[in-house]
Parts: sequence; C-alpha cells; structure tokens
Amino acid sequence: MTTDILTDYLITQSPKACLRKRLERGDYIYKPGDDAPYVYLLEKGVVKIGSLGPLGERVVYDVLRPGEVFGDLDYLDEVEFFEFAQAATSLSIVVVQLSFFRHIIIHDPVVAEWFNETIVRRWYKAEMRLLHRAHETVENRLYRLKEQHIQVVKDADGLAHQVLQLLSHQEIADLVGATRQTVSKKLRRMPV
Repeated sequence: MTTDILTDYLITQSPKACLRKRLERGDYIYKPGDDAPYVYLLEKGVVKIGSLGPLGERVVYDVLRPGEVFGDLDYLDEVEFFEFAQAATSLSIVVVQLSFFRHIIIHDPVVAEWFNETIVRRWYKAEMRLLHRAHETVENRLYRLKEQHIQVVKDADGLAHQVLQLLSHQEIADLVGATRQTVSKKLRRMPV
C-alpha cells in the first residue's frame, strides 16, 4: 500500500482522528518535551529528525522522505520522548491521533503490514548507518549518504530538491558521525 492510498484510507476511516496539514520550511512539527500524542505520515517534502545533545545543541540523526512515518509511538513507557521534527522543505503531512493509529495497526491487517514494512525499512537504514560509521572512512560515509539521497524529492509546492543541499554541514556531520570541520573539508574535495 502506498502512503497516498494509506493516508486517504485513514482519513475516510476516522476523519476526526486524522488531519492533513501543510507546513513551511523551518516549521517544527514538534520539539523536545512537547506533548504530541500523534503519528505523522509524510506525504510530500523532507523532514529532519533529531534531538538535543548534552549541551543543548541540535543533533540531526535522520532525514525522512515521502512515505515515512514518524512521531512518538509511546511503546517505551519508561523513556521520555525527547526528539524534534523540523520541515526541511514545505510539507504535506497527515497527523493521526496516536490512540486511533495504535488501534488500526492492530485491527487492520493491511495497515499493520504497511506499518511493519515502514518500521523495518527505517531500522535497516539506521543499522546500515551505524555499520558504516564503525567500519568506513568519513569519505565513504559521505558517498553513502549522497547515494542514499540522490533522488530528487518534491515538496508541498511541487518544487524539486536534492536532499543534501537542504542540510547544513553540521547536519551532514551529525548524520555521518564526524565534525563539521572534517565534513566541510571532505565535501570541498568531493566531485559534484
């Protein structure tokens, strides 16, 4: 099931629990500490996911593209949700009440299969990034990040974006596990 079909399906199943929303570049969907009992389905645009470091600095640890799901699923009761989600482009998202989402992924096998596939794909992406961080040079990690985000993504206005051009050198450094200075130096030497 594609995200477009899924979002339309969810909205028809419970229009009161689902809301299609548009955000502009730089808008926060949620910030650390917000009470946001929702799940978000990204239809169009790019979202930066991250948290705050020990000194309060922003650390980006994922970049999401259309078709991905994010938010506090509240399955780890003893863990405080301390993440931010920020629009890197204009966005179209569907905001789903967490209680409805948890109900439907248990009772609707098609939605459950979509959710499982989406979560496993996200885990795989995170595991590969960790594996590369442990065993590859910064240059190779940058090449892999570039390969991962080579496809153009359209935002809510229909404008096309190269994902890496939406990120600062610090955000790229966060994603590959290096310093901003090292990433800046390596990117200057990389072919375009």
